[in-house]
Amino acid sequence: MERIVAGGYPEAQNLSDRMRGIWFEGYVERLLRRDTQDLRVRIPETRLIAILRLLAANQAGELVKARLGRDGGIPETSVPTTLDVLSALYLTTALPPWTPNLTSREVSRPKMIVLDSGMAAYLSRLSPQALADPLRGEHLGPLLEGFVAAELLKQRSWSQTPYEVFHWRDRDGKEVDLLLQLPDGGIIAIEVKAAAAVNAKHFAGLRTLREKLGDRFLAGFVVHLGSRGFSFGDRLGSLPLDGLWRH
Repeated sequence: MERIVAGGYPEAQNLSDRMRGIWFEGYVERLLRRDTQDLRVRIPETRLIAILRLLAANQAGELVKARLGRDGGIPETSVPTTLDVLSALYLTTALPPWTPNLTSREVSRPKMIVLDSGMAAYLSRLSPQALADPLRGEHLGPLLEGFVAAELLKQRSWSQTPYEVFHWRDRDGKEVDLLLQLPDGGIIAIEVKAAAAVNAKHFAGLRTLREKLGDRFLAGFVVHLGSRGFSFGDRLGSLPLDGLWRH
């Protein structure tokens, strides 16, 4: 939880919670005020920060433009331009849905990610203590999923094997948080769980995808907060969070 809240900006990582919040506040303010001028797009700073906060509050959630516009107090037609600006500033990104025509029932909305988990936590006013509070525990799962997604997106720049990152959900509610598609079409599927132990239920979406893809399904992992990984049968396994950066 401390690693998630610290985020990836070197200047903010070793600060206290209070000083880190001040740093994030100043960074976002400078970025939205100064760098938007270079983009030559006139969007009020208040609108940008409002939409950024809403995306952080719904970290790793599917994009519903009408809802985002309504909650942010802006016309739905203005939402795409606002999202484009936040993306151009490297504050957010969209994970596209994976729709390989397995069936005609895939959901086609992207997931939105605030790229730095520390900034997402700051914008949502969440500390490590708040994430550990059982009464507010619903925030940990989305933040953890965003953390994993951002880590995988960063690692594309130095991975020996190139890959693209997607998410998948069909209209029956079966879903997998993250899909890595390799150049040959092979798929590595990842489910993220904010739990220290993994059980068979956590693999439901991975098993569904394995059945649909056959040999194209290379592996499916549940990434969790425990300390060890285990095999769960045919091409399925669990990995601790630090498996993202440790062999």
